[in-house]
Amino acid sequence: VEQMASRAVKAPVTIGRIGASWRGLNPHLTLRDVRVASGSDRPDLLLPRVDGTVSWLSAVAFEPRFSELRIEALDLDIVRLPGKRFSVGGFVFDPDEKGEDSGASDWILAQGEVVIRDARIRYSDPRDDVATATDFELTNVNVQLENLFGSHVIGLQAQPTAAIAGPIDLRARFRHAPFSRPSDYSRWTGEVFGSVDYADLAALAHTFEAPIKIRHAQGAVRSWVTFDHARITRVIADFALTQVNVTLADDLEPLTLDSLQGRVTQ
Repeated sequence: VEQMASRAVKAPVTIGRIGASWRGLNPHLTLRDVRVASGSDRPDLLLPRVDGTVSWLSAVAFEPRFSELRIEALDLDIVRLPGKRFSVGGFVFDPDEKGEDSGASDWILAQGEVVIRDARIRYSDPRDDVATATDFELTNVNVQLENLFGSHVIGLQAQPTAAIAGPIDLRARFRHAPFSRPSDYSRWTGEVFGSVDYADLAALAHTFEAPIKIRHAQGAVRSWVTFDHARITRVIADFALTQVNVTLADDLEPLTLDSLQGRVTQ
């Protein structure tokens, strides 16, 4: 099982314990203390418990395929690296490179259903060219991903750091061209919905390098984004903000308002 998993994600995988049973006519595996070696100086990815119902498609795909894959209590670190690169659980991802490093992503997008429960995700940006290091944490993260014949549906609910935002809700549906690599985001077409009832937009803009200067703004935001081959084609955003202080361009004076409500479309 370790060898099959290692070939599927293209990284060394070790498993502490394995339990086996049946779910109807499908084998069911319970894996504990799963370690995926990152191959870098960063810590390996640790999965305390993974439950998987094996699909018989594994016989024709020549790799493990699961009709359902459930991961409990995932603890994940995401680190922003120079350029557009990110380290996710010790694995380096570069959106501009679509080589063998995307093997783990391709494998995840080939499973029937992937469920992540009660996860913790930490984001940090320690780059030298950033004025101050930034950190952002999500707790009580629940994710459900369903994949079927090139179509993918994902939902995420999480609790960010309380001072920055309230609970967030993200949902997305996307598809890619037949026989293309699933992780090749340049071929994705679909839509994304996101909402948060409270957010400190100034803190979020600082953390994620927003293109405009937001000195102060807080409130609720709900948005819909449509994209075609990774190019944004339409944006709709409803917002209700208070104590707004935003500079839209370097040569403009700050826009200051006690409150601001409305809808933006593009």
